[in-house]
Amino acid sequence: MSLIQIIKPQTEAVQEKRSSHYNQRLRDEQQKKHEIEVQSLRSEQSNVCLMWKQEVSALMREKNFVWDQFKRMEDDYSTRISLSKRDLKAAEANLQRLQLRVEELQRAHDEKTVEATVLRINVQTAEEELCKLRKELLQLNQGGNVEIDEEPKFDSRKINENGMLNEKVGTCIMQYHHQSVFLIP
Repeated sequence: MSLIQIIKPQTEAVQEKRSSHYNQRLRDEQQKKHEIEVQSLRSEQSNVCLMWKQEVSALMREKNFVWDQFKRMEDDYSTRISLSKRDLKAAEANLQRLQLRVEELQRAHDEKTVEATVLRINVQTAEEELCKLRKELLQLNQGGNVEIDEEPKFDSRKINENGMLNEKVGTCIMQYHHQSVFLIP
């Protein structure tokens, strides 16, 4: 065996040691790089997860706020609708009472109008009779010297188109020998 043969395995062994030591060091460096990268990715993932949770939490708060506002608006509108319905029912009841009262007043007005018409007719008849009686009395007192120029006019009251009384006052006018005699019935 020669020295080369003896040294060659030893140098190979040393080179192998060096190479395995170098390979180990490369593996350790790569492992550290991988660990740093994994740690960086985990940190980034936790940051993204935290941001996602914050966004979800913000969206949930916004959803809850909007839902609460919607419920309040719905309750407000429901209250307004119920108040409007109640007011409408009260207004309808008042309108019915008012219509009944108007009908009662119209009936009373019609009855009073009929009564007033009957009374006017009765008054006119009584005035005509009174005027005739006064004429007869004058004729009897004067001994028949009375001349009647025209038909006597009587107090007559008539109803106009609106149901209101128009008053027209007349008198019995008689000629008594060149003097006018006014008789007020």
